[in-house]
Amino acid sequence: MLYPRFKHFIEQKKMFSLGETLVVGASAGVDSMVLFDLLLKLSHVWKLKLVLVHVNYKLRGEHSDLDEMLVQEKANAASVPFFRFTHTEKSEGNFQEKARTFRRSKMEEVLDQQNAACIALAHHQNDQAETFLLRLLRGTGLKGLGGMKGSSLSKSGKKYIRPLLPFTREEIEAYAEEHKIAYRHDASNDDVSYKRNWIRHEVLQQLKQANPKIVNHLSHLSSQLREDEEALEYYVEAALQKVSISEDFGKCSLKREIYNSLPKAIRLRLSAAVFQKLFLESAILSADHREKIDHIALRKEGGKAQYFLPLNVLFTRDHEKIYFQKENVSE
Repeated sequence: MLYPRFKHFIEQKKMFSLGETLVVGASAGVDSMVLFDLLLKLSHVWKLKLVLVHVNYKLRGEHSDLDEMLVQEKANAASVPFFRFTHTEKSEGNFQEKARTFRRSKMEEVLDQQNAACIALAHHQNDQAETFLLRLLRGTGLKGLGGMKGSSLSKSGKKYIRPLLPFTREEIEAYAEEHKIAYRHDASNDDVSYKRNWIRHEVLQQLKQANPKIVNHLSHLSSQLREDEEALEYYVEAALQKVSISEDFGKCSLKREIYNSLPKAIRLRLSAAVFQKLFLESAILSADHREKIDHIALRKEGGKAQYFLPLNVLFTRDHEKIYFQKENVSE
């Protein structure tokens, strides 16, 4: 039975409390329609208030409008507030990312208007596995391979929950069939010219022939990597406490003895953390820059050495310390 496991996962992760309001993102696909059905069942027990949000991108003509109609019908049948938004901008660049940003901004607007506790999304195990493989192909690092959390906060501090994360697409579709839940299929999800669809329909299908539980294994591996990354960040934060930071003078320093004693994984992350903390939170120090810093700091021969970094930052190593300093600030 899917519902008891669904309820247990929510309780285990403490996603929300009795009587709270939840914003539910609904596309009309099987995942979000099943999520809404399960939350609706739970709402009768936990006295929850649900709010449905749908974004119509007008990409598939009449089919996009039929998606919207289905979600509205679901909301009306359950006497649930319904908010719909239209996004028709076709600007250049990554449309998927822009659409995601727009969708999230609108859901967060509704969350604030309704004084809701969180936003519920319909991500599941297959999404986790597909994202893992997609990022692996792009050459991302450990942090990028880490999976989605059951509950997380956005940069704006809004809470997102993913109650379907323990379930596979097959389990969700079986639930929809058993309970006769209406949903709509987006034919664009079958187009394997999109890399995610290619991974879903071809790569994962091939891997399943070798291991039928590959989706479950990849999803768990992704979660484990996220936990490992969080552990590394914990030790980076501890190391950061030993860094002398002067934000007024745009400079920070650390004894080489301390830096050199750290494991390499911590050293590389520490350089990035110092760079962001002192200069710009969104600034990214590339892997090449971090490796160069590490090489200079560890090098035994020679005395003073310097290396220019982005944003007019100068990295300096002397006999006892390493420094990060804005170029226009004198020592």
